[in-house]
Amino acid sequence: MAKYRGEHIPRIHMDPSELVSLDFDLVLMSKYDEFYRRIVEYVLSIQEGGPQELLAVIVDNDGTEYEMMLEDGGYDKSLNKAMDYFKIIEEYETCDLIKQLISNL
Repeated sequence: MAKYRGEHIPRIHMDPSELVSLDFDLVLMSKYDEFYRRIVEYVLSIQEGGPQELLAVIVDNDGTEYEMMLEDGGYDKSLNKAMDYFKIIEEYETCDLIKQLISNL
């Protein structure tokens, strides 16, 4: 079972009205660099034997919190989305790390 262990788990504030007109992935890609970095950090930690914990906490305008988990089967898809983001911002060293993580899955 995952645990909320602290400060390294991002708390992402999101206006639900953004999700009505936009795709969730587009919202994350346009605004949440921290979220994609967290995916890489999370999978790296798991591969190094760390505990499974929350990926992130989404907070809406009313302060309601939604815990996001990353299931074992979602690592590949999530890493590929993160790779797309890091290619766009031309952060190729992180892309290389993601390729290594994917090859270790």
